[in-house]
Amino acid sequence: DADAEPSIALDMRASPSFVESELFGFIQDMKPYGAGCPQPAFASDAPLEVAESRAVGADGKHLKLRLRENGGKVWDAIAFGLGARADEAPVGAKIRIAYRMETNYWNGRETRQLVMVDFGGG
Repeated sequence: DADAEPSIALDMRASPSFVESELFGFIQDMKPYGAGCPQPAFASDAPLEVAESRAVGADGKHLKLRLRENGGKVWDAIAFGLGARADEAPVGAKIRIAYRMETNYWNGRETRQLVMVDFGGG
């Protein structure tokens, strides 16, 4: 159907904290990802609060966020190609996200990062 909205294949609804503590090791054991083994994708089970928001990259093409869970944990998140939607995620907004979790290596530090596939109002 030409009018159909694109859909995202999600594996489960789960908070980033749950994915990190209960599933991340298993997700890493599933590598390498590819056509026959896609990287698992999740939907946040509760809204996350936008603590920081800015467009980054060439011409602001990407969206960089810091998101706070209800329990207080703050996550770095990147949304490739969604920089034009920065006004939909202002500081203080509550949003729900579709995401993958990855390890980010930067300046000798290893942290978990949320790679957002999409987001919407909470």
